[in-house]
Amino acid sequence: MFCDGPGGDLRVSSASVCSPDNNMCGVLMGACVVGCGQGDTWYVDCTNTSGYESGSAVYPFDTIQEGIDAAGEGDSVIVAPCTYSGPGNRDLDFDGTNLLLSSSGGAATTIIDCGGSAEQFHRGFYFHNGEASTSVVSGFTITGGVAENGAGAYVTNGSSPIFEDCLFLGNEAYTRGGGLCSVSSSPELLRCVLRENNRLSYESGNVYGPGLFALDSTVTVIDCDFERNGREIQDTGGGAYLSSSSGLFR
Repeated sequence: MFCDGPGGDLRVSSASVCSPDNNMCGVLMGACVVGCGQGDTWYVDCTNTSGYESGSAVYPFDTIQEGIDAAGEGDSVIVAPCTYSGPGNRDLDFDGTNLLLSSSGGAATTIIDCGGSAEQFHRGFYFHNGEASTSVVSGFTITGGVAENGAGAYVTNGSSPIFEDCLFLGNEAYTRGGGLCSVSSSPELLRCVLRENNRLSYESGNVYGPGLFALDSTVTVIDCDFERNGREIQDTGGGAYLSSSSGLFR
């Protein structure tokens, strides 16, 4: 009925009758979080207005970061179609936990709107705790990010996440990687589209790799499209720019 979750916290097993999915009342019995971090599945849906959230299919979390924070190693977080914006739906951080974050409806209907601006930077994802290739982001549109580097996603500190079936659209960086920036890391992009990612403004100078930038990294890019990244000719490497890095593009 109970188990040890991430960090040794006492949790309710997802198979327990105390879980909302397993009792006729559809409510959590007790105050412990459901799920043991052993391949559990968590759910997110921004349309949940019930006032109650447990991360179950019946009572999903209403922000993506809540699902990520509840998940343990090897768990899955399933995100329902919606446009996700505001706190808890941007600057998303796996914090070293390797998990699958996947939309249930695909990138066309599951949108992360970062809402960044020159006055207030926000990006889609920040991988900086050595996350492995078992950290997967699947099926999202990531748009509206504004940051110094990596406005759609910033991958650093030996992290190796996989982005698959994602659209990086209209993100803007001051310096490097409007779509994605990798520093000393090894990200993979599978069947992704990087479209119309740019430097923040005409006055901010040139940007290295408005679509994708990599420094001291190994990047893998398979079956991806780069479309209209970079504002002007002086933007170096409109689609992708690799510095002291190696890449597999096919």
